[in-house]
Amino acid sequence: MREAAPRAGPRALLLVWPDPPQAAGGGTFLNDVLTEAGARNLVGDRAGWPVLSAEYLATAPVELLVLPESDQTKDAYARAFRDGALSRGPVSHARVVRLDESELTRPGPRVFDALERLAAAVR
Repeated sequence: MREAAPRAGPRALLLVWPDPPQAAGGGTFLNDVLTEAGARNLVGDRAGWPVLSAEYLATAPVELLVLPESDQTKDAYARAFRDGALSRGPVSHARVVRLDESELTRPGPRVFDALERLAAAVR
């Protein structure tokens, strides 16, 4: 009997800032966290921290949107969802996972807590 192919995870973006939208691309620590959690990074083939156009976000097949949240970013993300780049197209209907920015974006022991929460959300 053949083994079943592994299930592909949701197509995801991890935005580090909403205006202009900037994502974790290939070769970054956050790309590793996203893919280790089981998601497929839509910009994993773009190195570094690509800035994404509103047109890209309005048409990309985003199923999961991961946001590092803090007191400093909440208002900016709220504006982006209300009338900015996150307000239209598939990204506006994506499942949103908000994780503590200090846990997610700073390599260290606490990132494993964020990874566990993200992996649970990906399932």
